[in-house]
Amino acid sequence: MMMEMPMLVINSFFQRPLGYQLGCDIYAVLGSLSGIGGAITNAVIAFDRYKTISCPLDGRINKVQAILLILFTWFWALPFTILPAFRIWGRFVPEGFLTTCSFDYFTDDQDTRVFVACIFVWSYCIPMTLICYFYSQLFGVSLFFSRRYGALSLQRRCRLFENKPGNSGNGDRENFETDFHQSQTPPGPARVVLVAPSVHSAEDFSRSICRNKSNEPQVRLHERMLKEQAKKMNVKSLAANKDDANKSVEIRIAKVAFTIFFLFVCSWTPYAFVAMTGAFGDRTILTPVATMVPAVCAKVVSCIDPWVYAINHPRYRVELQKRIPWLGVRESEPETTSTTTSVNGQPQQDQEA
Repeated sequence: MMMEMPMLVINSFFQRPLGYQLGCDIYAVLGSLSGIGGAITNAVIAFDRYKTISCPLDGRINKVQAILLILFTWFWALPFTILPAFRIWGRFVPEGFLTTCSFDYFTDDQDTRVFVACIFVWSYCIPMTLICYFYSQLFGVSLFFSRRYGALSLQRRCRLFENKPGNSGNGDRENFETDFHQSQTPPGPARVVLVAPSVHSAEDFSRSICRNKSNEPQVRLHERMLKEQAKKMNVKSLAANKDDANKSVEIRIAKVAFTIFFLFVCSWTPYAFVAMTGAFGDRTILTPVATMVPAVCAKVVSCIDPWVYAINHPRYRVELQKRIPWLGVRESEPETTSTTTSVNGQPQQDQEA
């Protein structure tokens, strides 16, 4: 989008595409790559946030996976960029005030209609469906973590286990471990099981911690895992004694999800409406001004998106407050604590921020 702006300014002065058809193709190729690529990138970011928060131990995307996802976003944008550029399927034509270019949706033939319908599903329906799905799942998982783990701490589970009549018996222990395992699983398709790295199941986790008095370091390890989960959610704590923890999680996730969804709709709905109207509806309502609205909306939203993703992050806000104090950003410095834990007999120094 940034590379398109100089061409748009020059085209506006000349009142035509600079370079005629070649310049129009270059402008449209840049717009197609950045537009379709940006749409699927929003969906990939939603997937990354959902995976990281719903799987706190092994959900973080590694370097190889990140590279593959980046390549995927570029390959996703290539088909409807290359095909019209080489006139294999569809073509790029001037639109609006003849200062911008996009794919042809005005030609009255079956081939154009099929092309418009396919690009509508590919670049609008699929990314929007993915964004809605991942952020709805993320919101549900965040509620589960804030309510389930905040309301029932690990020490309380251990006390319940110790006070349970006949806890030395296999039957009662199995019943408790079954309840413990069920408490680790959120409702819906997302399954979240918090276990220590050396433990293979929720039953082993409850048995190794709750029945062993000398296992206090693993208790602290579990609490540290909850603190790390809270940091991934951009909240201070998941503990029950934090009155605003649940509310903070819900509000932050809801605000980000709604903002991103709203910006995506504002960016691509005008393009979708104009293209579908040109291919299947009444073309007389598509004046030059009406066809210029999608280009303006897409460019404006592409400038706003990075701010939405960055400004929501507390660490970014702290740095922004330090470097540009006149913006009026108010963000407290994250607390940093140092604790020493022992896992499997090996002392470890952990730094938390």
